[in-house]
Order: sequence, then C-alpha cells, then structure tokens
Amino acid sequence: MNVGGMKIAASDRLGLSEQYIYTTYLIGVAVVFEPEFSDARLMYAKYVMLLTVIDDLFDGFASKDEITNIIELVERWDDYVQV
Repeated sequence: MNVGGMKIAASDRLGLSEQYIYTTYLIGVAVVFEPEFSDARLMYAKYVMLLTVIDDLFDGFASKDEITNIIELVERWDDYVQV
C-alpha cells in the first residue's frame, strides 16, 4: 500500500479493511499531528475500526430485514436516550 508515495511495510498481506483503517489513521496523523492530540488520533482510529466492522457485518451477514431494523433503530436513537 502506498500512502503519500511511501510504501507501508507488510501491506501486501493486509485485507482491504485493514488497508482502509491504516490509510484513514495516517490521514488523521497528517491532519492532527501535534503530540497533545494523540488521544484524538486514537479515538479517530477506533471510530474508523468500529465503522469498518459494522460495514463488513452489513455486507456479509445481515439480511435486508435486519439492516432495515438497525437503520430504524439508529434513526430513532434520540427517542431512547434518557438524561
């Protein structure tokens, strides 16, 4: 995998999901590079990993009815949150 003209070691053995996670993390590092924002970079990387896992689950394992139910649940998320 090439990012910004640099070859990432062992990237040939990574799947598409892992390459996406590494690429988005490196973009985050390029944008928020200051040392005091290391927690923000880690949070961003975890967020991308979660979205990638959810996307893979939707693509591979969910039926149309399950996807519709999950989408409706997310759309009504604020209705179920209590302060």
